[in-house]
Amino acid sequence: MKRLSVLFALVLTVLMWTLSPTVAAEEPAAPEAMTAAVEQAATEVAQETEATAAEAASAAPELGGHGEGEHHKFSPNPAWILPFVIVLGCIALFPLFAAHWWEHKYPYVAAALFAVGLLYYAAVRRDMHPWLHEMREYVSFIALLFALFVVSGGIVIHVSRKATPAANVLLLLTGAVIANIFGTTGAAMLLIRPYIRINRQHIKPYHIIFFIFIVANVGGCLTPVGDPPLFLGYLKGVPFWWVLEHCWQPWLVATMILLGIFFVIDKIDHAKQERHDWGAHDTGPAVRINGIYNILLILIVIVAVFQESIFDGLGKMNHEPSFAALIAVVFSREVLMVATALFSYKVTQKGIHEVNEFTFAPIREVAILFLAIFSTMVPALEYLDANAEKMPIKTPGHFYFATGTLSSVLDNAPTYLTFLQTRLGEIPQAQVDEAADVLQKAYESYEADPTRPFAAFVPKIGDPQVLKAVETVIHYHQDHIIAGKGHIEDAELKLGFLTGVQELNAFLIAISIGAVFFGAMTYIGNAPNFMVKSIAEASGIKMPTFLGYVFRYSIPMLLPVLIVVWAIFLL
Repeated sequence: MKRLSVLFALVLTVLMWTLSPTVAAEEPAAPEAMTAAVEQAATEVAQETEATAAEAASAAPELGGHGEGEHHKFSPNPAWILPFVIVLGCIALFPLFAAHWWEHKYPYVAAALFAVGLLYYAAVRRDMHPWLHEMREYVSFIALLFALFVVSGGIVIHVSRKATPAANVLLLLTGAVIANIFGTTGAAMLLIRPYIRINRQHIKPYHIIFFIFIVANVGGCLTPVGDPPLFLGYLKGVPFWWVLEHCWQPWLVATMILLGIFFVIDKIDHAKQERHDWGAHDTGPAVRINGIYNILLILIVIVAVFQESIFDGLGKMNHEPSFAALIAVVFSREVLMVATALFSYKVTQKGIHEVNEFTFAPIREVAILFLAIFSTMVPALEYLDANAEKMPIKTPGHFYFATGTLSSVLDNAPTYLTFLQTRLGEIPQAQVDEAADVLQKAYESYEADPTRPFAAFVPKIGDPQVLKAVETVIHYHQDHIIAGKGHIEDAELKLGFLTGVQELNAFLIAISIGAVFFGAMTYIGNAPNFMVKSIAEASGIKMPTFLGYVFRYSIPMLLPVLIVVWAIFLL
């Protein structure tokens, strides 16, 4: 396995080297490591794409702003989605029918499928940009997982109390709440080990499954920090607190139902055998934490999420080397995360790692398998992005199930963004233009009389949706509007419709909770799922296979809860 670790590290190093030059270029180009023939072909494709986009600009306005052209969307042959399906099939079936073989050979299978994705874009498509973009996302993804896994491995939370059903429910509820502060990945990595310890000697697979349902997924839908799709929505202009204001009710219903189901199952199991009271002879506090300084390091990792990517910094260095560009690289997201993890591992006492039974095997497995997943899912994401508008999805319920179903097997962040852009594109341009005119006039009136509130100058008579959209963008983006002298981009105005107009709120709510909640449907639906599974297995817990998870737990137990959420809030 050491040779595999070295090979994997080499692959990551090559990725870091080849990905960085793409940032500085305005048009995508193949990395320098590719042959001259591929570079030339990629340049030609980029020129063709630019020409296509220019033609589109003259025909129709883009969603993002006045007078800009709509970017051409390439739709790959659906046959190239097959390697991604093969990856999922391997993860689902080999542990079931050839577990021993898979345990030793999965790195080679993953490497072969990774190469298929690479060769498609290098030799067949001859445009590396989409693949390289997703590989950049992979590096950020695995850096975050690695950092949280290592740092949380340096924290020992002792709970000196009996693992009653009520105590387990309280721990899961705590995880659901702090998932919105540390993110679902951070909360899962922080709590999974103490959760396993408190339930040792009687822990069952359902304990881990409901931890994945609640802490690693459903819990994190209240803030943009909670889950990557919501953070991406925040970066696109969805106000930070909008998610909490509009998604707390679905969160509460889903979380309470899942906790209720878990309580009943755990109560039945508890009745079958008496559980050990770990605090029977302990007069100290109920909860003790060793390695508490690592909690501060987790906060540093969370803050690093908001930093620029290392590829942005390398792009600046490549375009115009300077001390500022060097600082951007040194304090980039991935560098901070990895440096924090290495520092944590160095300063954490060996005894803490021993108590946590800490090894690098779980993160190594996740890194290798997800390298193949990210490489092969690029054609699937491109196909979805190019064809989403053709799908028969019109109601909030349609968006909820479409976003959710695809988020359970694809990267939920680009899936969220694709359906968000699809719904924004359905807002009539005439309404957007009218909202821009109303906003401009309101700004001119406010500029003439700044003693009154900006929103007071929005007229009371007119299209109710337009007026509400204008009031919403003023509420959330007043300083930005004033700085732009009454002008903002169409994309922000369209988000004003989705976030401000009550009858349109349901679409954004559906896309948001669909992307977050359905991530629990499979082991690969959300980043921490597979990590939790690997940590549980490393602790000696026999977890269900991919198909066992889906057919024994997520479909019979989770899916009905998701349907109830749809029936209450989106029907």
